Amino acid sequence: PPDKFNTGVLVVHPDPAVYSSLLNYAATVMSNQDQPVLNSFFSDWFSLPAPHRLSFDFNVLQTVSSYYEPAWTLLRQRMKALHFAGAQSMKPWSFE
Repeated sequence: PPDKFNTGVLVVHPDPAVYSSLLNYAATVMSNQDQPVLNSFFSDWFSLPAPHRLSFDFNVLQTVSSYYEPAWTLLRQRMKALHFAGAQSMKPWSFE
């Protein structure tokens, strides 16, 4: 199983106790980025039931089109969100 999750597309609805714990934890972590903090706090995420995870269709990386054409062809018809990850040059507003 993957050991990390991507926070580019993320739906979070923690109960108040989890939210409070997360805020306290985040204040102690040496990172100003959400992804490392959330991955370390929810380190057991993959052991939770699958219905608690969004499918790959909701977080397709834009680079799939250039490095694995068969996957892009398959996913194009059903993708819900295209994730423009990486450098600013890879963001949609950077293209002419």
